[in-house]
Amino acid sequence: MRLTDRNIDQLAPVAEDVFDHPLVPVRLAAYVAIRENIFVVAIRDNLTVGHIRGTIIRQPDRNDDAYVDNFGVSPEHQRRGIGRALYEAFAKHAGNLGADNIWLATETDNDGAIAFYRALGLHQQIVAYFSTDKT
Repeated sequence: MRLTDRNIDQLAPVAEDVFDHPLVPVRLAAYVAIRENIFVVAIRDNLTVGHIRGTIIRQPDRNDDAYVDNFGVSPEHQRRGIGRALYEAFAKHAGNLGADNIWLATETDNDGAIAFYRALGLHQQIVAYFSTDKT
């Protein structure tokens, strides 16, 4: 289910390890209110067991991109097709918003994620990452 400002109240309780940090309701509401943001959740038996979220990046000189900022499925629900279904839903929404390229990043030692992204048909590229985050 894609979360929007109209259905945010339908978000079910969250399983462990779905998000990196607890959701902050006011931040979640602000996030889903932005049309270019895509936030899709997987709910099984009244429990949020996975999510994918990202945004459309409008480009002035080529077609738009969709960037996946965060993607997670609780460990006890992995390898059941939930991640693939989340990615496909994200890709569909991104395409509907005009993006024809999706990109994401993961740590170079995250072998499970790398194998999963390859299984989705994504192409790995090595890049240098720079940040203002000092932690």
